[in-house]
Amino acid sequence: MILFLRESQSWWKSNPLSAVHQHLGILRLTILFALILTSCKRPEQELGLILQPEDGVLSILQTDTVTLVVSTVREDSLRSDELSLSLLGNYIDPEIGQTRASFYSQVRLSSPDIDFGTNAVADSLTLSLVHSGGVYGPVFPQYFVLKELNETIDADSAYYSSRSFATFDENLIVSADRYTQFNTTDYIQILNDSLPPQLRFHLSQDLADRFITAGAEVYDSNTNWLEFFKGFHIYSNTAEGGVASLDVLSGDSQMTLYYHNDTDTLSYVYTINTLAARVNSFAHNFMGPLSVLETVGEYPGDQIAYVQAGASVKTRVEFPFLDDFKEIEGRTINKAQLVIPVSGSAGRFARQSLLYLLTVNGDGEAATLPGQTSTSIDIGGSFDALNSEYRFNITRYVQEYLNGTVPSNFVNIVSGNASVSVTRAILNGPHADDTDPTQNMRLIITYSY
Repeated sequence: MILFLRESQSWWKSNPLSAVHQHLGILRLTILFALILTSCKRPEQELGLILQPEDGVLSILQTDTVTLVVSTVREDSLRSDELSLSLLGNYIDPEIGQTRASFYSQVRLSSPDIDFGTNAVADSLTLSLVHSGGVYGPVFPQYFVLKELNETIDADSAYYSSRSFATFDENLIVSADRYTQFNTTDYIQILNDSLPPQLRFHLSQDLADRFITAGAEVYDSNTNWLEFFKGFHIYSNTAEGGVASLDVLSGDSQMTLYYHNDTDTLSYVYTINTLAARVNSFAHNFMGPLSVLETVGEYPGDQIAYVQAGASVKTRVEFPFLDDFKEIEGRTINKAQLVIPVSGSAGRFARQSLLYLLTVNGDGEAATLPGQTSTSIDIGGSFDALNSEYRFNITRYVQEYLNGTVPSNFVNIVSGNASVSVTRAILNGPHADDTDPTQNMRLIITYSY
């Protein structure tokens, strides 16, 4: 621009009249150029603050020092009827104690009105239970017991994991098969069939004879059959050896009667299907630090806390001073995260892949957190192996508690698959490591006012 003005001065002297008009044009261009530069100038970052009164500016703060009172609590009995999987076996966790898993089940007629033929003779009776995955805990041979039910299971009733049903005394598994070890990898060859990994027990010859000599009316319907044979209870009588997950609804999970008559050798299947009543049962003998749960309701969790599926234990986290946020006028909870680091390595006991949060409603009944079942809110709870922690987004719960629409200032951390698993997680409490707060359970709240 300076160069341009210097050149125009000499031209002005030689063309005085035209120079006036030309100079006005240059002046207009200069002004227009200045306006363009001004309009393209980057606005100040805090322009809005100039227009907004100082006392109206929002303050955004974050705290991770909210007091937590943590305890391990003995779990209540869980609903456990007609589930997708059945659990069997025992194991001992040195941190928690012994867990025993068993189940009750009916078997039903695969087809009614069976005719076993002339002079039918029972050759054998077997029970097959297909594995659905691995085994939890150290694997050793276990002594298994199967007893006939002396009490009816009603498929239309609700049953819980502490429920027991009356049985007859006899162990119906033949002696040679009573000691066995879970094998979840090897397929079984039966004649020309390759069957998936399974438990396979030969049952009492007396029971096989009863089945084949039962009157025709017993096989008229499943109603009559279930009056004749109400089902079975199977469990382990060994202290440990692992707990296996079984897919009893698999087409290969069944009771099979092998027999022959005057003309042929045949078999008949008694099936376990979705119509068969089934109940998972759990029992626990707490050991080590949790042995106090045998006599009292909870164990302090300042440094360490426990969660185990199978109606064992849960972790309760209370927020006793959460009400202090009510004193902040105009407060809004922008984000609230419950961060739960795990304790040490998992060792031979795999951690739970998913934890779940519950609170209680105004009637004192267990209730999910606000938004927990919403598809639009990811509340979290999955195990983060990279950071060795579980993390929950409980923003809506905290906000609604402070607003008075949620009554309880505590949550229970429970297993995400409590009735079909016995996995566990050992959690760091709020004072697990006072030299490194990132290793402690904590509630991080971001809020504005």
